[in-house]
Amino acid sequence: MVDSIVSQIINPDLRPTTGLAAVYDSIGYMLAELDGHAHSPMQCYGKASDTMSRGAVDQFQLTAGADAYGTELQVHNGTVIESGSATKYFDFNTLFVVAVGTANRATFIEFYYGTQNTGVVCTSDKGTDKITKATHGLSNGTKLMFSPTANLPAGINSYTVYYIINKADNDFEVSLTSGGAKVDITGDAGGAINYHTLNQTLLTEIYISMAATNADSVPYVFQSPRVTCNNRLWMRGKAKTGTNTVDMFFGLHTYSG
Repeated sequence: MVDSIVSQIINPDLRPTTGLAAVYDSIGYMLAELDGHAHSPMQCYGKASDTMSRGAVDQFQLTAGADAYGTELQVHNGTVIESGSATKYFDFNTLFVVAVGTANRATFIEFYYGTQNTGVVCTSDKGTDKITKATHGLSNGTKLMFSPTANLPAGINSYTVYYIINKADNDFEVSLTSGGAKVDITGDAGGAINYHTLNQTLLTEIYISMAATNADSVPYVFQSPRVTCNNRLWMRGKAKTGTNTVDMFFGLHTYSG
């Protein structure tokens, strides 16, 4: 059944041809036909306010590093994905790539699921690029994120995973990659900010390689464990022989029990 639906998605006679909204509509209409056994049909999710949202027509863009994993992004923030309080789980099983920066470049994408720990109040300093928290007890290489508030200083955002570097007893700097260059904090915080350390488990790894930089929608169908909707979802990528960018939508199968 999945193969049948996928073949319809990539049939140019069955999809509109007017931009990303049309790409989403085409994918969404086809997936809506996939009505499983005693659970909700599969749905297509795009990007809205830097997290997944059903019906969103913007695509996620991931930058894959050159033979090393690039910036890790959060794509689902742990809120219930499907409307209705009964939905508890989702299967993440289809990736729709609409464009890549460089064609025919082998790119691997890792997806993680998990939770974040309770926020810890800290301060930032644009002069030193340091995050300050007395006796924080964290180690270099620890992953963390910052709470999405208006207080965040320029240079820091709430949907990127950061790595601790250059830690001291009462402060540390953050990097976009493990052991990489420090992030330049270019503005003052609007008040107190919070960081959260992460609890992550690898969900799946996907290999992609497209023959053209823009192909409307190339589906990659795979299997991954069913997880509860309160899990967050992150992704990161690496490309062989240079960096690559990947623009994508997600196909999720949501469950109501």
